[in-house]
This record gives sequence, structure tokens and C-alpha cells, in this order.
Amino acid sequence: MISPSSALELTCVAIFTFDYLARYILTRQNRVSFALSLGNLVDFLAILPSYIELCFTGNSTFGGLVVIRVFRLFRIFRLAKIAKYSEQLPVLIQATYKSVGAFVLGIFSITMFLVLWASAIFYAETSYCQFDEEKQLWLYDDGTVTSFQSIPHSLWWTIVSMCTVGYGDNYPITQGGKTLGILVMLSGILVLAFPLTILSGNFMSQWNEFLDLKENMN
Repeated sequence: MISPSSALELTCVAIFTFDYLARYILTRQNRVSFALSLGNLVDFLAILPSYIELCFTGNSTFGGLVVIRVFRLFRIFRLAKIAKYSEQLPVLIQATYKSVGAFVLGIFSITMFLVLWASAIFYAETSYCQFDEEKQLWLYDDGTVTSFQSIPHSLWWTIVSMCTVGYGDNYPITQGGKTLGILVMLSGILVLAFPLTILSGNFMSQWNEFLDLKENMN
């Protein structure tokens, strides 16, 4: 017996499929170009997972594969079907497009600071540690294992601190490490602020253009 949620799911898939096929059959443009356009790719990916899941349901060989289950994530594209009818969505897209340069610069700056601070916190913490040859670990004087075993190990704490998330799973316990932690958090705020400021400025510019265009149309 089909549950109400499954029945609703099948109804939605049937409607989306009919909509897609009807537009594909009746379109006057080249069908390959039609299928490869962004909007129609979104429509296709929105219904594809349901048919893949339907084909492999009950199949002991393929039904349990993680790859098949991952296709369920593509159902999120159904939200894009709704979003494409929004008048305001192009404003955000254009603002983001104009801010690509700022984001590239921001990613470069974050990467540079990540390597710098991860190296600094590693040496700051291990300067108070002794390396245990038997365990192959850095240990504090009281025998506690430090979380900063290497520079790659330190990257997790560094990015969490730069983004001011502060999970608390890793943290420095020396005075030098704590002082460095303050600098890491402050630098994270500054590095993240620059691209976001540019994005905000571009968004306001695009939003004002959108309002002017809408006012002229009315």
C-alpha cells in the first residue's frame, strides 16, 4: 500500500515529468540546446533521482549502493524550479557575479592566513611539549597529548577560529597559543569582511537598478 507521502511524491514527479516533456516536444528551438539550457537542466535533475530510485527499488545488487542514494540529493533542484520564477533572484545572481574577483581574493587571503596561523600555532604549542618517540606524539609536560601534532592537524583549529565558530574540540593551553588565538580570530573577521563588503555594495547597486527598472515599467 502506498503511503500518503509516497503518493504525493509520485504525483509531483508525474506533474514535473509532464511539464518537461510537453515543453520539450512543443519547443521550436533546437532540442539539444533546449535540453542543455540551465533552466531545463534543473528541471531534468529535479525528476531524475525519482526514476533512478524507482528502477533500482527492490534490487538487492544495486538498491543498497551509496551512489544510488546520493542521487536523492538532486531533489534539492526542485527548489530551483520555484526560484526561477522569482523577480528578485537575478539581482542576487548579478551581484554575486560582479563580486567574483573579491571572492577569489578572499579565498587566496584565507588560504595564506590558514597556512601562516596553522604553522604558528603548531610551533607555539609544541615549544612547551616533548616528542614521545615510542608513541610518536607531542606531549605536554604533564603527559597530555596536544591537539596540534603537526601543521596539517592545526588547520582544523585555525579555520574554525578564523570563522569564529569555536567548536572547542581543539584549543591551545599555553599562554603563547592563547595570545595567537586572539590574533587568529581578529584576522579572520578582517579577511572575511572585505569580500562580504564588496558583495553587499554590488547587491545594493543591483537592487537599486532593479527598483528603477520596475518603476519605469509601471
